[in-house]
Amino acid sequence: KEELFRNKLFGALIKSLGAFPVKKGEGAKAVENASHLIEENKVFGIFPEGTRSKTGKLGRAKSGIALVIASMKANAQPVAIVTKNQKVRPFRFTRIIVCDEIPYQNISCNTSDAKSLRAAAGKLMEPIAEAVEYYSK
Repeated sequence: KEELFRNKLFGALIKSLGAFPVKKGEGAKAVENASHLIEENKVFGIFPEGTRSKTGKLGRAKSGIALVIASMKANAQPVAIVTKNQKVRPFRFTRIIVCDEIPYQNISCNTSDAKSLRAAAGKLMEPIAEAVEYYSK
């Protein structure tokens, strides 16, 4: 998210960790950057919803994640970040749940069809939704 890089100190920190800014409407450039990382056998992480949830409810995944996986034939490793009691010591109650890897063949879709991409992105959110539901209790 481009806005995260506006603060020079924080922007420098996340850039040093390998993050790159993504401008709204320039998804193709983000997919290209992701593709280069995957080709170099580096880990590429993305928040499929494109934002944090302030309510704790999952949003809909953006189709770009399915586009990257389908285009690069890369497996997906869904990860859920679940925080309880965000107002009181937010990091003390945070869990990171690593879900089972999803082979790219299970996320196959027509990369030129928006409906197909949305369905594939939704499939990627299923294990995350299950983990959030289980660990939010």
